[in-house]
Amino acid sequence: MERRKGWQCGDDKKDRTYMVRMLLHGLLVLCSVAVVLTISEGGLRLLVEGQVGAGDATGDNEPDRGEKWIRREQRTGWAPLEGANVERRSTDGAPFRMRVNSTGQRGAELGQATPNERRVLFLGDSFTMSSYLAEESTFVHAVEDRVAGAPEVVPINGGVDGYGTYQQLAYYRYYGRPLKPDLVVLCFFMGNDWRDNMISTRQGRLLNPVLIPNPKQFWRHEDPTFRDAGERLLPDPLSGGAIFRPSSAWASWLMHESLLARLLASRYARMRAKWTGDLAVLDLDHRYYYYTIGFYQGRDDGYFATARDLTIGKYRTAQVPCCRGRGGAGAGGIALAKSG
Repeated sequence: MERRKGWQCGDDKKDRTYMVRMLLHGLLVLCSVAVVLTISEGGLRLLVEGQVGAGDATGDNEPDRGEKWIRREQRTGWAPLEGANVERRSTDGAPFRMRVNSTGQRGAELGQATPNERRVLFLGDSFTMSSYLAEESTFVHAVEDRVAGAPEVVPINGGVDGYGTYQQLAYYRYYGRPLKPDLVVLCFFMGNDWRDNMISTRQGRLLNPVLIPNPKQFWRHEDPTFRDAGERLLPDPLSGGAIFRPSSAWASWLMHESLLARLLASRYARMRAKWTGDLAVLDLDHRYYYYTIGFYQGRDDGYFATARDLTIGKYRTAQVPCCRGRGGAGAGGIALAKSG
């Protein structure tokens, strides 16, 4: 009996020693994980400090801010930098000069309008501005060569990379109309302008009643992107891409406070979307999955219907007297571009 009690005491000591050892190992693992997470968070903050902070209040579709020819513009989000003249390379690698005149359009300076000329202002996005091509290779420049004669035709390139129709109307109001164009051609690309009109207006919630009467009629969808209390975009810390707003309050708080948590949540959501084929997640940060595959027009969640109504509403706005030319005639031309 005494020998059995001795064995039991020995077993109890071994069990306690094992439990203490496992507890210490567990604490060591937790401490190691905490140290790794802390170092990762600190390193990530140092890496992105001054580049991707709290995010961006406007211009979620803004072209690369490293470009020297784009500036902030409160009314349109961004605009060409007046007087810019930078060297770029075309799609085939040939160097060219990208110049913006003093009134904010790509190309040469515009003097005072004369009775002997007819000014044609082209509004559009990157297909119109063609910042990836030499100036003489753009279709706007080709107009001057093809319509030579009297009176002189002066084409004006008012295209801006990343613009939707709503921004183009605002650009016309503040930058195009002072040029006194005789004709305004509003270029529309079927591939992506529908969705751009939704993204650039935060699902129809950023609409100026001066440009769009009764803007609340388009408040049909919540903005799915993750933002702070000041409505600034909280993006993926490394890519800068938009991420989905988490459904739970604790996850939202954690992603707001931790760049590492935001990075992991962003990458997991994108990886899962690739597995499941969720185009809405893949397209959230304006990477043109719908534009490439052509599925945006086939959405059945109401987004395309709103984008269609919003676009038509903008075209109706373009017919008001603010778009009249110098002679008082309506100046609302529309050019449709199709992919392929």
